[in-house]
Amino acid sequence: MVTAIGLSLTACFDAGPPADFHPEASAQPDPGNPQCPTLDGSYDLAGNPLGRAITDRAPPDSHGLPILLTFKRGATSTEAWWVVPRERLLEWAAAEREHHPENYARWRSLVLRGKLAGKLSYDHDAFLAAVAELGPPSPVYAGIVRYACEQNWMRTRVQPTDVRADDEGGSRETEIWLAHDRSGDLLVKNRVYRLRPFHIWGDANSSIRTSSRTSWSRVPAQPYAPADPLTDADLPAAPEAEFAESRAGPTTCADMAARVSDLSSFILAHSPAGVALASLAPLEDAPKTPTKLCRDTILELHFSGDSPAVLASVDAILLRSNLVRSVSVLTGNDDQPRLRKLRVVLK
Repeated sequence: MVTAIGLSLTACFDAGPPADFHPEASAQPDPGNPQCPTLDGSYDLAGNPLGRAITDRAPPDSHGLPILLTFKRGATSTEAWWVVPRERLLEWAAAEREHHPENYARWRSLVLRGKLAGKLSYDHDAFLAAVAELGPPSPVYAGIVRYACEQNWMRTRVQPTDVRADDEGGSRETEIWLAHDRSGDLLVKNRVYRLRPFHIWGDANSSIRTSSRTSWSRVPAQPYAPADPLTDADLPAAPEAEFAESRAGPTTCADMAARVSDLSSFILAHSPAGVALASLAPLEDAPKTPTKLCRDTILELHFSGDSPAVLASVDAILLRSNLVRSVSVLTGNDDQPRLRKLRVVLK
C-alpha cells in the first residue's frame, strides 16, 4: 500500500504539463534552431526567484518605479533586459526636471552617454551605481537567455548543482525551460534531476541522472516595455542653466570628456531641421594632467545641411550653450556649400 501511494505521488508530480499549456512555435523560426520559441515579452520578475535564476544581473535600483524583465531577440540569441516602462520613466523625468533641474541635467547627461568618463568608461557596475545616485536606469542588459531549444521550449543557463548532505548522498541539478503561449504568458518548466555519484578512477568521480521531477508555472505577460536605449529625443531637454550648473566649478582635463558629451547632446537637441553633426574632434591636444585646467580645449566641428543659410544658423545656436566660449568659421568651406566647419572653444 505504501509503495502504491509513493508511485502515485511520483506519477502525479511528474505528469505532463497542465491542460492549458500550449507552447507556441516561433512565427519567424531561427534557421539555426527552428525549435526555439520567440520569447519577446515583458514580465514582472524583479524579486522573483525565477528572475534571479535566469539572469546574470540583479535588477538595478528603479527609485520606486516598476521594473520588468523584457526578453527580446538579439543578434545571435535571446537577450534579457531590466526595463523601467518608458511612460513611467518619462513621467519621472518631467517631474524631476521641474522640481530638481540640476539633478535632472546630470541624470539626463549620464543615461544618454551610457558610460562614465575617463578610466571608468568600461566599468558598467560603477556606471549603474552613478545612475542610481541620481535616478532610475535606462534599460540594463541582464544576460543571454537561450542555451538550448527543444519542441518550442528554451532552456536557460545552467543552474548551480544542489549538493545534498543526507544518508543517500548524491546531489540535484535543475533545468529551467521557458516557452510562450498564444496569450503571451511565459510558461515555465522546472525540472529537477537526482544525481547518483560513482567512482571512475583514482580521485576522479562523476554522476549520472537517476530520476527527475517536474513542476510547472505560468507568469502573466505585462504591457511590453521595449529595451531600446534612451535617445536625446526621448527625454525632456535640460535647461541651459542646469547644463552649466551640472558642470559647475573649474574644468579639469578629467572633466573634458563629459563636457564634450554634453555639447554633443546640446547639439542634437537644438540643431535646426536639415542640419546634422557630421564630425566632432579635438583641433588641438589638451593637457593630459588631470589637475591642470583645460580652459581652452578646442574642437573642430563639421556640420552638413540642406543649404548654406540653414548651416549659418548653427554658429548662434552653439553660442547659446553655456559650455561654449567662442565659435569661429574655419576656412575652406567655399567649395562645399553644404558643409560648415567650425572652431569651437569650450569653457
